[in-house]
Amino acid sequence: MKLIGSKMENDFRQELVASNVALQEPNSNLRRVLEASGFNTKNAYVLRWTPDQTDDKYGVLIEASYLVWVEVEKDGSVEPSVEKQELKSYTLGLSRMHQVKLAVAVDLAASKM
Repeated sequence: MKLIGSKMENDFRQELVASNVALQEPNSNLRRVLEASGFNTKNAYVLRWTPDQTDDKYGVLIEASYLVWVEVEKDGSVEPSVEKQELKSYTLGLSRMHQVKLAVAVDLAASKM
């Protein structure tokens, strides 16, 4: 997908940059889970976050190469669940909005490499 500098792209860009900054915080639980699973968070962007009463679910783009799905129980009673997914399979059936967000995240990650 070709980026055109639209308002939606710029809004996503700001949101994704903020997610990367939040991941770099020393007290970030998501960062600890990702790094404990062997993933580098320096070039990672949170594409999806679903907070729930008992857990939080995240979809994180890593190194512009793949998506990592993380589920973290809020009370810490269960080990976090971490699954890696290739981008090609993730992009199948994505809505236009999510395609744009992914394209912006990939562009940000590629510019940091």
